[in-house]
Amino acid sequence: MTPESLPVQEAPISPSDLHSEMISKMVYDELARQASGHTSRASRFVPLDWNPREVFRNPNEGNPGQLLADYCITPDVIDGIEDFIQASAETFLPGFSGMVEKFRDPEHEPLLDSLIEKLNANENVLIATNHGEIYDIAIILSAIRVALAGHLTDQDREPIAADRFNIIVHRMISQLGVAGDHDPTKIAPALSILKLVGEIYLSFPNTETSKKARLPQGLSKYCNKQMLSALSLKLSMGGQILAIAPSGSKDESVRDRLGKPRKVIKPVNSGTYALMRADRTWVLGVGVSLDQKNGPSFSVSELTQCQSDDDCREVLNSIAAHHSKLTGIKTIFAERQSDMERIREEAAEVIQITSEKSHISPETLAKVGVAVTTLAVGFLIGRRSKKR
Repeated sequence: MTPESLPVQEAPISPSDLHSEMISKMVYDELARQASGHTSRASRFVPLDWNPREVFRNPNEGNPGQLLADYCITPDVIDGIEDFIQASAETFLPGFSGMVEKFRDPEHEPLLDSLIEKLNANENVLIATNHGEIYDIAIILSAIRVALAGHLTDQDREPIAADRFNIIVHRMISQLGVAGDHDPTKIAPALSILKLVGEIYLSFPNTETSKKARLPQGLSKYCNKQMLSALSLKLSMGGQILAIAPSGSKDESVRDRLGKPRKVIKPVNSGTYALMRADRTWVLGVGVSLDQKNGPSFSVSELTQCQSDDDCREVLNSIAAHHSKLTGIKTIFAERQSDMERIREEAAEVIQITSEKSHISPETLAKVGVAVTTLAVGFLIGRRSKKR
């Protein structure tokens, strides 16, 4: 093996690297490139400039999450903030209040009672959803928090503390802001809004897109290790709600062999399965669709404990089934990457066959043109004959 063919040895990542503005800026540039796909004219999101908030230097200034050291963002702890959360979420997503009311209707009261029971017993609840939009897990967690607060108020009991609500999100969210409704020039970082709902843990998801990112090997793993260490410590306290999209990547739209549309929940990595299997942890599967004609909606499975990866896969299949029920579009969970590739190949075959069937040769077009012209001339002659 020649020196030129030897693999490049990267310097090991150190704790000081997480506070390096140079390395963080490099990550920012890559994540900003990924985030640009979420800032179209139709989107509520706008890009954020590079303006990192160093936790120990200027904690109240800048954009949270843009430094790698800012992998855990503590929530805003304000009594009675649930009404503000609901009003803000309703402004962002009309129909949000309907989701809260659905959680509070008689059908779901036993679920709210069970959640409160588990939390008071120092057990954790993991909320797992499909991932149609980048903000659906935040919307579901917000709706559950507001519904729980109202349910406890009805019982003259104290609401659940803000720091017991947690969410894992893609670090890319640190590059997005939300423009004000009345003044679009006023941009609020998405993470500054999200920390009203709970504690935020920033992740580099182990997805196909992340693997293609232009980042040093080992950096994302190191950052995720630090984040998971902090999250594990939090969960070890018990009594926590954690919201995640297990796939870490948006659901994919494809066609089946008959050409019918379907949605695919992408494969889940072993680290997520470990979270779902954790001791004293109950899992709530939620199918969610935010673009329904009658407003955003959801459908939930029963609280369950996962003892194995098969149990986890069963939850994910139930999420797919609930999403199918909501949308009328067949939704499936691709258990392995090979399944995902097979599904894509089938969709590509459908596109190819459709393209071939729809292709008309120039000779055929010419014949059709002659036939149409002949019919048109005959029709006009007939009309003139009748007038005479």
